[in-house]
Amino acid sequence: MRMFEAFFILGLTIIVGYAALYIADRYKISQVLILMLFGFVLGPALGIVETGEGSLIRSIYPFMAVLALIILLFDGGLSFNIFNVFRTLTKSTLFTFFAFFLSMVFTLALVPLLKLSVMDALMVGAVLGGTSSAIVIAMAEKTGASDETKSLLTIESTLTDTLVIIVVFILVQAAKTLDFSLGDFANSLLSSFAISILFGIAGAFAWNFILQKIPKHTLDYMLTVAALFITYSLTEAVKANGALAVFVFGLVFGNLKNIPPSFFSISKYKMDEKIKDFQSEVTFFTRTFFFAYIGMLFPLGSVTFGTISVSVLLVCLFIIARYIADRLVLKDDEKYERGLIIPMLPRGLAAAVVVGVIISNGISIPHLQEIVFSVIFLTNIIATFAVYAYHNGLKHKPDVLPESAGEDETGAAEEEHQKEKTRNAHSTKGA
Repeated sequence: MRMFEAFFILGLTIIVGYAALYIADRYKISQVLILMLFGFVLGPALGIVETGEGSLIRSIYPFMAVLALIILLFDGGLSFNIFNVFRTLTKSTLFTFFAFFLSMVFTLALVPLLKLSVMDALMVGAVLGGTSSAIVIAMAEKTGASDETKSLLTIESTLTDTLVIIVVFILVQAAKTLDFSLGDFANSLLSSFAISILFGIAGAFAWNFILQKIPKHTLDYMLTVAALFITYSLTEAVKANGALAVFVFGLVFGNLKNIPPSFFSISKYKMDEKIKDFQSEVTFFTRTFFFAYIGMLFPLGSVTFGTISVSVLLVCLFIIARYIADRLVLKDDEKYERGLIIPMLPRGLAAAVVVGVIISNGISIPHLQEIVFSVIFLTNIIATFAVYAYHNGLKHKPDVLPESAGEDETGAAEEEHQKEKTRNAHSTKGA
């Protein structure tokens, strides 16, 4: 591809990203799906962009994936109320673990279908067991769902990004050494979570303290991005999960104004709104290119009816797993909206990343790439329709009124009540 063609496609992608954002706001059709379809048309469908093995697009994928993960998770944490997280943390965590591990168990159905070993089937389940934080956060923020529902979906997707990466690494190691201990697995998982959260909290407070000492604040955002990269790198260096640390960093940093000053003397700094403004621009840019990029990587040439059938079966099993997790954990709690929670299962970033890890370790699972990318597309389509149906349902609910209408009716009722009191008073006097 010539240089001017590359820049033309870059410009076109930004315009499509803006159009996708407009369509998402107006018609509640996921911008993620639109961008993935645009990338699919550019790459596998029309071949305008070279995406085959050995191409530049594929070679830079690991870097692009991690960069997108850092930016989008920081944005998710930054815009979230920390007290909503604490309020729903127990149920969100339980729901996450039940849904993830039930999804893994259900993929054992592939053992007779594809003649896989139990370890290979569990590995497929681990790859596809979690929702994508980059996608779920983008979708959830556009819904009118309750804070509890948004919090559950955000926490679930962030934790499962971590679960996917950790569990796949453990299973790959077990497959190579034939040594697997449930106790070691649990210890590794818990220690990784604890270290990641600690690094995220420490990084946010430390960076907040440093920002107070910097005389000029014109470059606060770029310096904050540098702090994010360092937090991610240090967390990964000690074998914990940098993605979770980045989310916690954003969560704490964005909520410093809600933390009492007496709690930490270094929490006096109030984040400049310019940081949020810059972050929204950078998030738009990152999201636009990353999801178009994911669409370009779809292995169209090797997809068969068999792999599509297996992918559809897996998606059905994942929906059942989420339904069971919902009944076990959320039960009849009316604060959580099942119509959005159960079908909100888009796979994406983490799944696409760990497929490369499995292949690079010499583990061969038949049709793995084709199944993973087919499931990514199918689950995003389902989530898109779920969001659209949810908004249409809200729009036509008789008990859901516009805010202004509610205020008008309340005012009218109050006025009528005052008139009634006045009439009663006059009646009493007359008597």
